[in-house]
Amino acid sequence: MSSGEFAAMFPSPRAQAAHLYAKLRAPYNEPSFGFSLKAFGNAIVNGGAASPDIDDGYAALAVILAAEISSSTGRRVALSELAGAQAQTGTG
Repeated sequence: MSSGEFAAMFPSPRAQAAHLYAKLRAPYNEPSFGFSLKAFGNAIVNGGAASPDIDDGYAALAVILAAEISSSTGRRVALSELAGAQAQTGTG
């Protein structure tokens, strides 16, 4: 059954559109997902380092934390400001 046939089972055009939109937004439709999955598999098979690694994930979380602080305070937050928070929490 194709996704179009599956969507046709929904009672309204709006429900059909919502289903197809959600399907298009699924991670496996994102081009970078396939590249990341392939790189991860190659790292396992060949014994290499995976990318992104824990440091990349930590950096992404630092950006999110800075954005949250900026949103709540209404000011710009430099990533260097987060070094004090890392020392206090025992991370970094």
